Amino acid sequence: MSADERREQIIDVTVALLVEHGAQVTTRQIAEAAGIAEGTIFRSFDDKDQLIEAAIDRVMDPRPGLEAIERLDASMPFPEFLSSVVRVQVEETTRAAGFLHALGASKKPRRHLEMDEAIRFRVNSIFAPYRDQLRIEPAAMSHLLRAIVIGSVFHRDLGNALGPDQIVDVLLSGVVMSPTQEN
Repeated sequence: MSADERREQIIDVTVALLVEHGAQVTTRQIAEAAGIAEGTIFRSFDDKDQLIEAAIDRVMDPRPGLEAIERLDASMPFPEFLSSVVRVQVEETTRAAGFLHALGASKKPRRHLEMDEAIRFRVNSIFAPYRDQLRIEPAAMSHLLRAIVIGSVFHRDLGNALGPDQIVDVLLSGVVMSPTQEN
């Protein structure tokens, strides 16, 4: 296994163990789970903090979510396209939220704002072809979508989280019932 492949394997194992044990995971646990000697970790990383930072970067990397969005069929009707985008966003945000929760307050990702900005920029550009169907600019739509998804995912414990279908409904129809929906 090359040094780069070994490094990636160590990061993969570390991500899983951080979710399970939080930042208290030991390099011994990581080495055992990776099937390597503990010293091998320190040939790839200066210290445990550098390894945890690499794991955080892996989980917070917006590229997998952006690539999933880019694979969507942009020719589908906007409501279906939006629903697909929301599902990807909820899935990626839920994964990151679970990781951050397990990591606890001991480690905070430094790049999360930069990554969130990359997501909003890309989502903004994918909404651009639907500009004539939107009452607000695609950039505002992108910002609103991220705010609702992040707020909903990170506040699930309050019992008021919106699911993907509800998020799409709010974005498309608002929160006020139309006269035909009222009792």
